[in-house]
Amino acid sequence: MHRAGRRWSMRAVVVLALLVWGCDDAALESDAPDPPDEATDAGTGTGEAGSEAGGGTADDDPTESQEDTAGAPGDPSADLPEGVLFAAIGDAPDTLDPHEATGLTRLAVLENVYDRLVEPNGVDGVEPALAERWEPVDGGQRWVFELREGVRWHDGAELDGHDVRYSIERAKSAQQPDRLGDVSSVEVPDEHTVEVVLEEPRANLPADLGRGRGVAIVPEGSGEVLRDDPVGTGPFAVADATGATELELEAFSDHWGGAPELDGITYRTVRDDTARMDALAAGEVDWAHRVTAEVRARDADGEPEWDDVIIGTRPRPATVAYALNHDRQPWAEAPVREALAAAVRRGTIAEAARRGAAQPGRTALPPGTRYHIPGPPGLGAGGATADPLGAAGLEEDALEGLELDLLVPDDDEARRVGSALAAQWRGIGLDARTRVAAPERYESALRDGAFDATLVRLEDHRDPADTYEAPLHSEGAHNVHGFVDEEVDAILEEARQILDPQERAEAYERAVDRIREQHALTYLYHPLEIQGWRADVTGYEIRGEGSVRFEDVSVER
Repeated sequence: MHRAGRRWSMRAVVVLALLVWGCDDAALESDAPDPPDEATDAGTGTGEAGSEAGGGTADDDPTESQEDTAGAPGDPSADLPEGVLFAAIGDAPDTLDPHEATGLTRLAVLENVYDRLVEPNGVDGVEPALAERWEPVDGGQRWVFELREGVRWHDGAELDGHDVRYSIERAKSAQQPDRLGDVSSVEVPDEHTVEVVLEEPRANLPADLGRGRGVAIVPEGSGEVLRDDPVGTGPFAVADATGATELELEAFSDHWGGAPELDGITYRTVRDDTARMDALAAGEVDWAHRVTAEVRARDADGEPEWDDVIIGTRPRPATVAYALNHDRQPWAEAPVREALAAAVRRGTIAEAARRGAAQPGRTALPPGTRYHIPGPPGLGAGGATADPLGAAGLEEDALEGLELDLLVPDDDEARRVGSALAAQWRGIGLDARTRVAAPERYESALRDGAFDATLVRLEDHRDPADTYEAPLHSEGAHNVHGFVDEEVDAILEEARQILDPQERAEAYERAVDRIREQHALTYLYHPLEIQGWRADVTGYEIRGEGSVRFEDVSVER
């Protein structure tokens, strides 16, 4: 069966790929009170007060951290069966189709069922997977991928180039026109060679095929069968997907990378954050996502139930920013945008947004990524400028009483960010108020430019072409705020075609210099990926792009 293609409008892509806060795979919930909503209370707010939590400098280079407090005997996890890892996730899978799945279903479950042509290599490029080698031809307008021979599907059939062509074409029409829309054709010269032809040269096609929302390779013609009966080439195959709260995977012994250490994985849906963490502490599960700030505090306090739990933390390739509407006055003026940016206390905002699960930052790509460009010298990541108006060359009362409409989506994290931002802007005289909009009204306001400022989320962005082009090129798919600069456009168009990594990095540095000069987009923080697992789980590490893989993991009960 062949699934009919479904094309989305560019505006829908804007909203769903850039600004969908509800699909954030690591969003944290808390019972702590939110800051007041400026739409109804413009005179108060907590975002301006407090210390610069989660501070640091723009030059920090955080790596994965783990606190291992294992040691107590009598592990209750001994009651779990040998060789099977029990993983607690917060959302039940609504589909097992990798080209339609989102959130934890895609990142924590299907990453273990399917493979891609290439895999993300931490936060620094890609490495071979189903494709052993690849090379650009015609300056990067054509990419040739050589497939591994002897790769088997879970049903025993052998992978070939026709499966790859079908997968790329299906992913393009199903969910990723923003990343694959320039693919003009996919050719299969022989069973183990695939050529992807683009409308024009670009250097980041391998990155797009391999990153978090990359193209999972599925059998040719599999179509809608994948929703309930998936067949992949990954290290685990779906054994039982009929349960309402459990999903079972079994090891695939013929995996091209070798049989996994585990016999299987059982995913349990535990929607309540506290219940999920309690299950981890009690040894009822081996691994859990979305570790809350409360749990991290209990672990740090040395409470006995956490003696056999490891809490791991790693920065994610994601950034939250705000954008001012360049089609409205006075926000179209660079000095005004500079003053607003100088008033921002990123540490306070990061803490309000994610309560210990975010790193303040002034840059689009987080430290540790290949194309990270450090912030301006002398500026820390968290603090604000002492005199924002003076630094921008404005009079002390230049913004006094001016109204600012900050549009945010109806989401807890976005509300908290909006409240903190508005409070800080009121400190320089603005009458700043947040306006929380339901999805349809939010999309409509973005489409019509009916806002003074709005929040921007760049998720799963490790390559600078996506990070800068989509929101900052004058014709970028995510440029909802009307930024237009011919110099930036020219540099970005040149950089996307440069194949040499060093030359490409230098070109993006030039673009960033100009973007900063214009205060085109103001970055606020990078979310952190925080997970927990039992000390008897070995071989597990948090991956930089946020996906969860268990092929190298074992459990010693």
